[in-house]
Amino acid sequence: MPDNFVRKQPDPTLLALGTLMRKRRKKLNLDQIEVAQKLGRNQVTINNWETGWTSPSFLDAMAWCQLLRMDLWPVEPGSF
Repeated sequence: MPDNFVRKQPDPTLLALGTLMRKRRKKLNLDQIEVAQKLGRNQVTINNWETGWTSPSFLDAMAWCQLLRMDLWPVEPGSF
């Protein structure tokens, strides 16, 4: 992706992931600021992940899932 790439709308796949993560965050009674502090990011970053505007790095995604007690890979290897 070019450095000057700007999305005109949220990415549908990222939005689906972000929606899932937001629901889980709310179920755990966490707000975006708490998640941001625990991950060493800012609230705007968490909001952008949850709304599909940007994607977390692989390591951020792993930390996000660990914080929300979710599996990053919900499918067992070799099951597809």
